[in-house]
Amino acid sequence: MRRVERQSSTSHYQEKRRLEALSRQRAWRRDLTAQARQLALCEQTIAASPAASQVQDPEDHSHDTSANNRGKERHSASSLHGSGLPSYFSNQLMQHEWLTDIPGDLASNWLVMPRAEGQRCLVIASRQRTVSRTRSGYILHSFASTLPGGSRATHGNSEAFTILDTIFSEADCTYFVIDVMAWSGYLLYDCTAEFRSFWIQSKLAEIADAGSCQGGFHFTPVPVYPCDPGGLQAAYSGIVPFQVRDGLLFLNKEAHYDLGQSPLALVWKDAHISRYILDTGAAGVVPEWQHIVLQFLDSGHVATGDVPPIIVCTVPNDVLREKQDQLRNGRLLRFSVRKGGLYLRDGELIGAELQFEGLVNQRRGRADICSKIVFQYLARHSPITMAQLLEVSCLELDEHCQH
Repeated sequence: MRRVERQSSTSHYQEKRRLEALSRQRAWRRDLTAQARQLALCEQTIAASPAASQVQDPEDHSHDTSANNRGKERHSASSLHGSGLPSYFSNQLMQHEWLTDIPGDLASNWLVMPRAEGQRCLVIASRQRTVSRTRSGYILHSFASTLPGGSRATHGNSEAFTILDTIFSEADCTYFVIDVMAWSGYLLYDCTAEFRSFWIQSKLAEIADAGSCQGGFHFTPVPVYPCDPGGLQAAYSGIVPFQVRDGLLFLNKEAHYDLGQSPLALVWKDAHISRYILDTGAAGVVPEWQHIVLQFLDSGHVATGDVPPIIVCTVPNDVLREKQDQLRNGRLLRFSVRKGGLYLRDGELIGAELQFEGLVNQRRGRADICSKIVFQYLARHSPITMAQLLEVSCLELDEHCQH
């Protein structure tokens, strides 16, 4: 593959992106009241259909480490039918990026929580019913719960709906709550991560005595810590409410709940706290070369699933000729990263030495985002370690003490 140089280059690329994200959310005050109510109403209208519970996720990967771009579409749920509905619901989750550098303000401005191994799910409780959906937008469970709006006992009034971001652990029969977007009709999208964390811990504690949901499901908060050395160690090796860990999730304290990709929510893993650090193939085996999925553009380039897409390289002429009838804008293609590796400039992906491996099942939905590609590359060659995270945290605290 031929490398394509990107003209714009900045120092401290990821830090610049984080600062820009914080600046945007300060300037942009969203009114998501109608959006959230429509989401809750639409879910229960669909759930009432006998056919709804029979719809299965065509690509259910409980341990898939891919991070698909959720985009920022704001479709009307009432205008969507059939195959369009899963896409609508999949876009209601914030997309976590991957930690490819360590924020300099880690100790003072970030939170960390351990992640349970399982399926990321959107949970909506409304009109006496609770429905969970996978990252792909397909229904996983429909049941009565102790959440506000989630059962006849907790229905209250028409305003009582709850929307949660969770990880479902089949082994624990539990939804581990990692974030909250609405509680009993009160919207929290534009509240800080620090406040949302406090809110969900206290609110779930209030309903804990009500017992488990119908069918035996529980809703349990995940412990959240400041990113000082003690907090990092607790999240990394302390007691957790689930059986199997799958990495850590870092949240900027000031981050709002974004319905798209966010550099203010970062996933990190190592061999100590995850069985799935490197992506595997269909057979569950780690390939010799890192595999990535990119999208074809009409310009002849392939790009990541970021918004906007990041161009990685051009498609060779022989591939264009051989696959010309199958290549169209947005088509997903699989590549392997060869000996030349990724071309990074201050953390920014500007190109790669790739080999075309074939077409990808389009039900996958979207291409890999840049941070996932870079994290996987670093994990193979120069991984970020817990020792490095602790070192940055300690150095920042030492600097604060000296001032």
